Amino acid sequence: MHTHIKDPAAFFLALGGMHDARFHVRVNQSDETLMIDVDDIYTSFLDFPEYPGKQNSTFTFFDVENICLDYAVEDSINCRIYDIAIKSEKDSRRDTFTMPISPGGRLVFDFSTVRQD
Repeated sequence: MHTHIKDPAAFFLALGGMHDARFHVRVNQSDETLMIDVDDIYTSFLDFPEYPGKQNSTFTFFDVENICLDYAVEDSINCRIYDIAIKSEKDSRRDTFTMPISPGGRLVFDFSTVRQD
């Protein structure tokens, strides 16, 4: 099932920025999409009573531009999401996605819409 996320900033904030989740990034330049596969979108709540259980998910970002992928891809098995922030410009139809990565690096890009699969 596909779910279009109407307010990405609020959505990722409610998930605690998916702190400590493992991820995998795929880019399709021909159709300007970027997919982030996440092993557990609720990892931020692990060991807390509100943890609903493990749920993997894929987020597909559309009309992606200005990708800055700065982390050791060959060591991606050890990389985790540190946080996710979405910046929206009032007069723009595009948002900026910023994801610092632990133990180091970041992923930044601009997009128009995002869907959760």
